[in-house]
Amino acid sequence: MPNSQDLIVQLLCELGITDVSSLEDKSFGIGIDQILNLLEGALLFKRPLTYLVFPSSPIARDLLSPRQETSVNHLTRNETFETLKSFKLKVTIQKSTSKFLFAEADSDFVEFLFGFLQIPLGIMIGDLMDGTCCIENLNNMFKSISNLSVGEGIKSDELKNLLLRPQLVHTNLLVNQIFPLSVLCASKSYCHIYGEKGTVFASLTPSIEKYRLGHMFRECYLKDSRVEGRYLKPFAKFMLTDDLFVTASSSFSLITTLGKLKIPLNGFEVHTLSIAIEEGLEILDASLMSVSALTDSILKKITEAQN
Repeated sequence: MPNSQDLIVQLLCELGITDVSSLEDKSFGIGIDQILNLLEGALLFKRPLTYLVFPSSPIARDLLSPRQETSVNHLTRNETFETLKSFKLKVTIQKSTSKFLFAEADSDFVEFLFGFLQIPLGIMIGDLMDGTCCIENLNNMFKSISNLSVGEGIKSDELKNLLLRPQLVHTNLLVNQIFPLSVLCASKSYCHIYGEKGTVFASLTPSIEKYRLGHMFRECYLKDSRVEGRYLKPFAKFMLTDDLFVTASSSFSLITTLGKLKIPLNGFEVHTLSIAIEEGLEILDASLMSVSALTDSILKKITEAQN
């Protein structure tokens, strides 16, 4: 919000504050603990700044009501190679209750799932969810940056775009990522070094910038630490719980799990689902707000098919 007295007065009126004598200025330091509290508040509570200042106040702990629907139409409207790619997921449910028990997947799907951790928040909210993330505070921050123009606090459109759509380096990206992310594909970059007023600056760019006096550059090659472009063994099998806890799978571990859940050998059924970009986005969205992400995102496909 621009620093305007009129806007401040308008905001106070909208908050129902008419008596300025009831206001009190407070100053406090911001360290790592406060920053972590603010991040936690933004993800969990309706009033993250109130939580930052008054963390023990009951009103500060008013939980967010997750947005119920996330927009995926803008991603599936144009079919590309990525949107057509899909994974297989074997879901085991209890016959009598249709309750999700566990899922089995190969390394392709699990790499895709682990790739959620690589997605920057700006890309997740804007490109993937079209500003309809289930966490309203994050939508508000994304919209605030989008609405800023150069001269209103943001230095340039280039820097603004770095906040909204930060680039990922392709040598670190999981090979089975099907979401449309902003990726720096060049394997060779240039490290520019120059001095200015007694200070040495360095920057990494995909191309050679305009030469200036005292400017040096070196070619840099990005090391790919993956094995054949992958993080997981290609033929490994995994078991997933409803809250996305992933473990290596074997026939023995599956039987052990059924025993722990007290499910008889004739008391369950297995369904094979196809997970493409739309289902993947639903799992991502559910993982942000639920401890039963697979039930809330894909189990409905099984129940709908049965009906």
